[in-house]
Amino acid sequence: AQSGLIGTDLPNHKTLFKAEASTYALQQGNDSLTVKLFADAANGAKIIKHYVFHRGTYVVDVKFDIVNTSATPVKPDAYFQFLRFGEPPSTNPFGIMTFAGPAVFTEEKKFQKIGYADIDKGKVDYPSRSKDGWLAMLQHYFVAAWLPKNGIDREFFTKKVGDKLYTAGVVVPAGEIAPGATGTLTVPLYVGPQEVDKLAKLAPGLDLTIDYGWLTIIASPLFKVLSWIHS
Repeated sequence: AQSGLIGTDLPNHKTLFKAEASTYALQQGNDSLTVKLFADAANGAKIIKHYVFHRGTYVVDVKFDIVNTSATPVKPDAYFQFLRFGEPPSTNPFGIMTFAGPAVFTEEKKFQKIGYADIDKGKVDYPSRSKDGWLAMLQHYFVAAWLPKNGIDREFFTKKVGDKLYTAGVVVPAGEIAPGATGTLTVPLYVGPQEVDKLAKLAPGLDLTIDYGWLTIIASPLFKVLSWIHS
Protein backbone atom coordinates (compact mmCIF):
# COMPACT_ATOMS: atom_id res chain seq x y z
CA ALA A 1 0.00 0.00 0.00
CA GLN A 2 1.54 3.28 -1.14
CA SER A 3 0.37 6.89 -0.90
CA GLY A 4 1.66 10.34 -1.69
CA LEU A 5 0.89 13.76 -3.10
CA ILE A 6 0.71 14.88 -6.72
CA GLY A 7 2.03 18.35 -7.42
CA THR A 8 5.23 20.24 -8.03
CA ASP A 9 7.95 19.06 -5.62
CA LEU A 10 5.47 17.44 -3.22
CA PRO A 11 6.48 14.22 -1.40
CA ASN A 12 5.39 10.85 -2.80
CA HIS A 13 5.64 7.26 -1.54
CA LYS A 14 9.40 7.24 -2.28
CA THR A 15 10.10 10.31 -0.13
CA LEU A 16 11.99 9.77 3.12
CA PHE A 17 9.79 11.02 5.96
CA LYS A 18 10.96 11.58 9.53
CA ALA A 19 9.16 10.00 12.48
CA GLU A 20 8.64 11.38 15.97
CA ALA A 21 9.78 8.16 17.63
CA SER A 22 11.42 4.83 16.81
CA THR A 23 8.85 2.61 18.59
CA TYR A 24 5.11 2.86 19.09
CA ALA A 25 2.58 0.92 21.19
CA LEU A 26 -1.16 1.11 21.67
CA GLN A 27 -1.34 1.79 25.40
CA GLN A 28 -3.82 0.15 27.75
CA GLY A 29 -6.99 2.22 27.91
CA ASN A 30 -6.43 3.88 24.54
CA ASP A 31 -8.51 2.97 21.50
CA SER A 32 -6.23 4.46 18.83
CA LEU A 33 -2.58 5.11 18.08
CA THR A 34 -1.34 7.83 15.71
CA VAL A 35 2.03 7.61 13.99
CA LYS A 36 3.08 10.98 12.53
CA LEU A 37 5.64 11.32 9.75
CA PHE A 38 7.08 14.66 8.60
CA ALA A 39 8.49 15.90 5.29
CA ASP A 40 9.24 19.29 3.74
CA ALA A 41 8.38 20.01 0.12
CA ALA A 42 10.77 21.89 -2.15
CA ASN A 43 8.18 24.67 -2.55
CA GLY A 44 8.23 25.32 1.21
CA ALA A 45 5.10 23.38 2.12
CA LYS A 46 5.22 21.20 5.22
CA ILE A 47 3.63 17.76 5.01
CA ILE A 48 2.50 15.66 7.96
CA LYS A 49 1.44 12.10 7.16
CA HIS A 50 -0.58 10.25 9.80
CA TYR A 51 -1.22 6.54 10.20
CA VAL A 52 -4.04 6.10 12.72
CA PHE A 53 -4.43 2.56 14.06
CA HIS A 54 -7.62 1.58 15.92
CA ARG A 55 -8.01 -1.13 18.51
CA GLY A 56 -9.95 -4.18 17.36
CA THR A 57 -10.14 -3.30 13.67
CA TYR A 58 -8.18 -3.87 10.47
CA VAL A 59 -8.84 -0.29 9.31
CA VAL A 60 -5.97 2.21 9.29
CA ASP A 61 -6.71 5.88 8.58
CA VAL A 62 -4.11 7.42 6.26
CA LYS A 63 -4.18 11.19 6.59
CA PHE A 64 -2.26 14.07 5.01
CA ASP A 65 -1.91 17.54 6.56
CA ILE A 66 -0.57 19.98 3.95
CA VAL A 67 0.66 23.28 5.41
CA ASN A 68 0.93 25.91 2.67
CA THR A 69 3.81 28.18 3.67
CA SER A 70 4.01 29.85 0.26
CA ALA A 71 2.47 33.15 -0.85
CA THR A 72 0.15 31.55 -3.40
CA PRO A 73 -2.68 29.00 -3.17
CA VAL A 74 -1.88 25.35 -3.89
CA LYS A 75 -4.26 22.67 -5.15
CA PRO A 76 -2.62 19.24 -4.76
CA ASP A 77 -4.07 15.79 -5.29
CA ALA A 78 -3.28 12.69 -3.26
CA TYR A 79 -2.96 9.16 -4.60
CA PHE A 80 -3.55 5.93 -2.73
CA GLN A 81 -2.44 2.78 -4.52
CA PHE A 82 -1.43 -0.86 -4.26
CA LEU A 83 1.66 -2.35 -5.89
CA ARG A 84 1.17 -6.05 -6.64
CA PHE A 85 3.01 -8.92 -8.31
CA GLY A 86 0.65 -10.19 -11.01
CA GLU A 87 1.42 -13.90 -11.00
CA PRO A 88 -1.82 -15.90 -11.39
CA PRO A 89 -2.87 -17.80 -8.25
CA SER A 90 -2.62 -21.57 -8.11
CA THR A 91 -5.78 -23.66 -8.22
CA ASN A 92 -7.02 -25.66 -5.25
CA PRO A 93 -7.25 -29.50 -5.30
CA PHE A 94 -10.72 -29.26 -6.93
CA GLY A 95 -9.41 -27.20 -9.83
CA ILE A 96 -11.24 -24.03 -8.73
CA MET A 97 -9.27 -20.81 -9.12
CA THR A 98 -10.31 -17.79 -7.06
CA PHE A 99 -9.71 -14.32 -8.45
CA ALA A 100 -6.61 -12.38 -7.41
CA GLY A 101 -6.08 -8.79 -8.52
CA PRO A 102 -7.70 -5.33 -8.50
CA ALA A 103 -11.40 -4.62 -8.13
CA VAL A 104 -13.42 -1.39 -8.31
CA PHE A 105 -16.86 -0.61 -6.94
CA THR A 106 -19.01 2.36 -7.99
CA GLU A 107 -22.74 2.93 -7.75
CA GLU A 108 -22.80 3.32 -11.53
CA LYS A 109 -21.35 -0.08 -12.46
CA LYS A 110 -21.27 -1.86 -9.09
CA PHE A 111 -18.56 -4.47 -8.42
CA GLN A 112 -15.98 -5.04 -11.16
CA LYS A 113 -12.96 -7.34 -11.09
CA ILE A 114 -10.01 -6.25 -13.25
CA GLY A 115 -7.76 -8.99 -14.63
CA TYR A 116 -4.07 -8.36 -15.16
CA ALA A 117 -4.43 -9.52 -18.77
CA ASP A 118 -7.05 -6.81 -19.35
CA ILE A 119 -4.66 -4.21 -17.95
CA ASP A 120 -1.97 -5.47 -20.35
CA LYS A 121 -4.36 -5.12 -23.30
CA GLY A 122 -5.85 -1.80 -22.16
CA LYS A 123 -9.30 -3.42 -22.02
CA VAL A 124 -10.51 -2.06 -18.71
CA ASP A 125 -14.13 -0.98 -18.36
CA TYR A 126 -14.47 0.57 -14.89
CA PRO A 127 -15.50 4.27 -14.53
CA SER A 128 -12.32 6.33 -14.39
CA ARG A 129 -14.03 9.13 -12.45
CA SER A 130 -16.74 8.99 -9.81
CA LYS A 131 -18.05 10.64 -6.66
CA ASP A 132 -18.39 7.34 -4.86
CA GLY A 133 -16.80 3.91 -4.64
CA TRP A 134 -13.61 2.23 -3.58
CA LEU A 135 -10.67 0.27 -4.98
CA ALA A 136 -9.36 -3.03 -3.63
CA MET A 137 -6.71 -5.68 -4.20
CA LEU A 138 -8.02 -9.23 -3.75
CA GLN A 139 -6.40 -12.52 -2.93
CA HIS A 140 -7.72 -15.76 -1.47
CA TYR A 141 -9.19 -15.16 2.02
CA PHE A 142 -7.80 -11.59 2.26
CA VAL A 143 -8.43 -8.14 0.83
CA ALA A 144 -6.86 -4.68 0.98
CA ALA A 145 -9.01 -1.68 0.05
CA TRP A 146 -8.75 2.11 -0.12
CA LEU A 147 -12.10 3.54 1.03
CA PRO A 148 -12.53 7.28 0.21
CA LYS A 149 -15.67 8.87 1.62
CA ASN A 150 -18.58 9.13 -0.79
CA GLY A 151 -19.45 12.54 -2.18
CA ILE A 152 -15.94 13.67 -3.14
CA ASP A 153 -14.37 13.37 -6.59
CA ARG A 154 -12.03 10.46 -7.25
CA GLU A 155 -10.18 8.99 -10.19
CA PHE A 156 -9.46 5.25 -10.42
CA PHE A 157 -6.43 3.92 -12.27
CA THR A 158 -4.64 0.66 -13.07
CA LYS A 159 -1.23 0.40 -14.67
CA LYS A 160 1.52 -2.09 -15.49
CA VAL A 161 4.78 -0.71 -14.08
CA GLY A 162 7.24 -3.58 -14.61
CA ASP A 163 7.66 -7.27 -15.35
CA LYS A 164 4.49 -8.75 -13.79
CA LEU A 165 4.23 -5.68 -11.54
CA TYR A 166 1.00 -3.66 -11.42
CA THR A 167 -0.39 -0.67 -9.57
CA ALA A 168 -4.05 0.03 -8.93
CA GLY A 169 -5.27 3.01 -7.00
CA VAL A 170 -7.39 6.10 -6.58
CA VAL A 171 -6.57 9.81 -6.83
CA VAL A 172 -8.44 12.20 -4.52
CA PRO A 173 -8.21 16.02 -4.59
CA ALA A 174 -7.09 17.79 -1.43
CA GLY A 175 -8.82 21.01 -2.52
CA GLU A 176 -7.39 24.51 -2.76
CA ILE A 177 -5.21 25.52 0.19
CA ALA A 178 -4.75 29.24 0.77
CA PRO A 179 -1.40 30.75 1.82
CA GLY A 180 -0.79 30.04 5.50
CA ALA A 181 -3.64 27.52 5.67
CA THR A 182 -3.59 23.76 6.20
CA GLY A 183 -5.42 21.29 3.99
CA THR A 184 -6.41 17.87 5.34
CA LEU A 185 -7.30 14.69 3.50
CA THR A 186 -8.01 11.25 5.01
CA VAL A 187 -8.62 7.92 3.25
CA PRO A 188 -9.18 4.75 5.31
CA LEU A 189 -7.25 1.60 4.39
CA TYR A 190 -8.61 -1.87 5.18
CA VAL A 191 -6.09 -4.71 5.23
CA GLY A 192 -7.36 -7.99 6.58
CA PRO A 193 -9.45 -11.13 6.19
CA GLN A 194 -12.60 -11.34 4.08
CA GLU A 195 -15.06 -11.41 6.98
CA VAL A 196 -18.38 -10.80 5.26
CA ASP A 197 -20.28 -9.07 8.08
CA LYS A 198 -17.43 -6.65 8.87
CA LEU A 199 -16.79 -5.81 5.22
CA ALA A 200 -20.47 -5.09 4.56
CA LYS A 201 -20.50 -2.50 7.35
CA LEU A 202 -17.38 -0.68 6.12
CA ALA A 203 -18.52 0.29 2.62
CA PRO A 204 -21.31 -0.58 0.13
CA GLY A 205 -20.41 -3.69 -1.86
CA LEU A 206 -17.17 -4.41 -0.01
CA ASP A 207 -18.47 -7.86 0.98
CA LEU A 208 -18.52 -8.72 -2.74
CA THR A 209 -14.73 -9.03 -2.60
CA ILE A 210 -15.31 -12.53 -1.23
CA ASP A 211 -14.86 -14.56 -4.41
CA TYR A 212 -16.56 -17.97 -4.50
CA GLY A 213 -15.66 -18.48 -8.15
CA TRP A 214 -18.16 -20.20 -10.46
CA LEU A 215 -19.75 -21.91 -7.43
CA THR A 216 -21.09 -18.58 -6.10
CA ILE A 217 -24.72 -19.52 -6.66
CA ILE A 218 -24.27 -22.48 -4.30
CA ALA A 219 -21.46 -21.29 -2.02
CA SER A 220 -22.91 -17.92 -1.05
CA PRO A 221 -26.22 -19.18 0.43
CA LEU A 222 -24.43 -22.20 1.91
CA PHE A 223 -22.01 -19.87 3.70
CA LYS A 224 -24.93 -17.91 5.17
CA VAL A 225 -26.51 -21.12 6.45
CA LEU A 226 -23.26 -22.34 7.98
CA SER A 227 -22.67 -18.94 9.61
CA TRP A 228 -26.14 -19.08 11.13
CA ILE A 229 -25.52 -22.58 12.49
CA HIS A 230 -22.12 -21.50 13.86
CA SER A 231 -23.70 -18.50 15.65
